[in-house]
Amino acid sequence: DQQVTIVVAIRCTAGAAGSEVAITARLTDRDHALFPQPMPIEWRVVDAAADAAQPVNIEVLIDAAKLVAERARAAALEANRRGDFNQARQVLQAAASDIRALAPGARQIQAIAEELEADEPEYHQAMSAMVMKQRHFASYNQSRARSSEGKARRREPAS
Repeated sequence: DQQVTIVVAIRCTAGAAGSEVAITARLTDRDHALFPQPMPIEWRVVDAAADAAQPVNIEVLIDAAKLVAERARAAALEANRRGDFNQARQVLQAAASDIRALAPGARQIQAIAEELEADEPEYHQAMSAMVMKQRHFASYNQSRARSSEGKARRREPAS
């Protein structure tokens, strides 16, 4: 009953509007509890206006934004550990900009970018070993779909 969010980014070369793109993906685990059969994923290339008019699943964008933020925090922490405080700040600023571009105007997405920016002062100065460990632990847990205490997230029981 563990609940895990998996974010997959796919980058493909630009195609002509109207052309089709397809990939096949599968998800497996060591206990074979997941559905391992290949799943085709297909879409049609559209122009920018048609793309902007499509419905968007905000929950997917929020999960992607959280992942971008945690990766940025991990990279900024590594830069901070090396004493490269300007690089740490630049990593966080670039990630905040990327996050905002996911869904301009979406309040939840903007809040994630703002949290990242609020972290900048802490990463822009030397951190104590304890603070570094706390930041690393929090980032690791988030990237592994765990709670802030490090526990696996569980599905809510049906009522």
